[in-house]
Amino acid sequence: MQFSDIKGFGEKRIAVLKAAGFTSPEDLITYFPLRYIDTSSLTRLEDASEGDRVVVCACTHETPKVAYIRKRLNLVKVKFIYDNKTVWCSWFNQPFMAKNIVPNRYYYIAGKLKKFKSTYEIVAPELIKFTGNEPPVIPVYKPIGKINSGLISEAIKAALGAVSVDSYIPQSIAEKYELGNIDKAFSAIHFPRAMSEVYAAQRLLSIERLSYMLAAYSLIKAADSDSRAYIYKDKKDKVNELIGSLPYSLTGAQKRCLDALLCGFTSDKKVNALLEGDVGSGKTVVAMLCMYFAAMSGYQSALMAPTEILAAQHYRNAIGFLEKHGLRCGYISGSMNRREREEALFNIAVGNYACIFGTHALMSDDVRFKNLSLVIIDEQHRFGVAQRAALENKSQGADSIVMSATPIPRTLALTLYADLDRLVIDELPSGKARINTRFVPPEREKGMWDYIAAKAAAGEQTYVVVPKITSDDDDGGCSAETVYERYKSRFGDVIALVHGKQKESERSENMRKFAAGEIKILVATTVIEVGIDVANATTMVIYDSDRFGLSQLHQLRGRVGRGKIDSYCFVLTSAENSETRARLEKFIACSDGFELAEFDFLTRGAGDFIGYNQHGNGGSFPSDPGLIALCKVIKDDLLLDFGATEKIRDSLTCGRSEFFNKLTLN
Repeated sequence: MQFSDIKGFGEKRIAVLKAAGFTSPEDLITYFPLRYIDTSSLTRLEDASEGDRVVVCACTHETPKVAYIRKRLNLVKVKFIYDNKTVWCSWFNQPFMAKNIVPNRYYYIAGKLKKFKSTYEIVAPELIKFTGNEPPVIPVYKPIGKINSGLISEAIKAALGAVSVDSYIPQSIAEKYELGNIDKAFSAIHFPRAMSEVYAAQRLLSIERLSYMLAAYSLIKAADSDSRAYIYKDKKDKVNELIGSLPYSLTGAQKRCLDALLCGFTSDKKVNALLEGDVGSGKTVVAMLCMYFAAMSGYQSALMAPTEILAAQHYRNAIGFLEKHGLRCGYISGSMNRREREEALFNIAVGNYACIFGTHALMSDDVRFKNLSLVIIDEQHRFGVAQRAALENKSQGADSIVMSATPIPRTLALTLYADLDRLVIDELPSGKARINTRFVPPEREKGMWDYIAAKAAAGEQTYVVVPKITSDDDDGGCSAETVYERYKSRFGDVIALVHGKQKESERSENMRKFAAGEIKILVATTVIEVGIDVANATTMVIYDSDRFGLSQLHQLRGRVGRGKIDSYCFVLTSAENSETRARLEKFIACSDGFELAEFDFLTRGAGDFIGYNQHGNGGSFPSDPGLIALCKVIKDDLLLDFGATEKIRDSLTCGRSEFFNKLTLN
């Protein structure tokens, strides 16, 4: 079957799909819905809380109009009536919605609710015309370019009718554990008759992928335990000399993990380690000491970070930490100019740089190492298994360390990172500043501003974190741009803005000014969550804190209190539902990242820990211990099945990166 066989897909739409990585209609089958609209269960608005996702069937009696607010900003706002209640629906920068809505017609409306005294509002809701023939559960897909959810659904329907989905698990094993039919599961994911069918299908897909992944991990660990490719000189005395020159002492936990790694390097087995620790526990120091150890044997090491800001910070720290001990350090990123990049590539290739720092640019084809023996992945949840494999493939047999941003739930670590040896830095350095966490209700926001102003006058600095950049096309909530304007009107020129859509030069310059103390308040999205170290920052403000997982909140909180001054973290939210408040109360009361990680895993699942980046609801990592145990049992059966193991080995031979890219749990 070809894309051209699908009704409504001509050359332009086919080009869009191929540009997005879809090579055939079969690929669309694993493009799962972002969410579902359950038309069989409409919401009673009086029972809903602020921020809840609701579904209503409402009518409008007015002709929608487009309001042009300013350049590049327009608004369609329509009054609907539902159960004798007024529901306002707003769409920013979607003027076509005015033509899509017909007066005196009913529509299903789904989105996050905002409550006022006598009315309700839903910003940027999904809108589906009521005909009486709709399925009880309607899947909603993230658009692919300009291909909307409806067209995607039609294409998937055609693909499901023409192809059969291959199961990862042999039929004999599937029958043994009564797992169900994989073709029916995919049909239920895309065209369910009830949400119960979706949940059952998600369970099957989760079991399939996790069991198969665990089997692959077992085979990888067995293969990687072969004799090591790089033989290190026992230079632990040199490492101890470097430690002795530090202006601080390592904690007992840091020493324990470092000793385990150095012993691993001098053993006859390859090192594949997961280095965990709470925010501020000192994982990076341990990693750099390992890089120094590798260099003492004449080898290169590479540390990959998820953002240029963090990679550049590691590089700057390495210059002060390692270069004064005779090692040349290099840096490579996607924003380097041609001359800088060519110079860096040359020095890496000929071995002039012993320690190399960078972003995903390190995985580029033109980056070639002379003798790379150690690969370190920082903030592992931002990359995933496929990216880790891609960098490790730069040097066959290289030792590897992946570092977690925050503690990983034990069940998850022992399962998803089953191919790695787990090392935990479970101790914080003594003398760390205390971080006090407080909830700030809307009526006390101005009082918080007075506190920030007082801290700025005293020379201290503040982060203000907002979950999204703009409010033009989202479902309500704060945006970095609007918060920045509000703060600028209050605080003047001591403020700057940082987000992912800025030019790298502008973003880096604003970060440099903040690090240098030239500005006192930095409004930012989560680009600042990964390891940015400004000792003078003593206040963290987090808007719409309900939109973050607890571990992410904990990581953001860890950006302050990095000096010797006690610090504050203020969390704000307009959400009123009890579950959200319970989660935030847990965050406020607990400063232990390990405890928060376990709580987050059980309440929200694994997405915040594994960089879970699938398209929607098609089989996530299971958080149920019983289901994980079942996957481990099925994994053992897969390893005893010759056909299954050979299939996995063949796939891994073609490339580990490609293998894990095909699994939704990547």
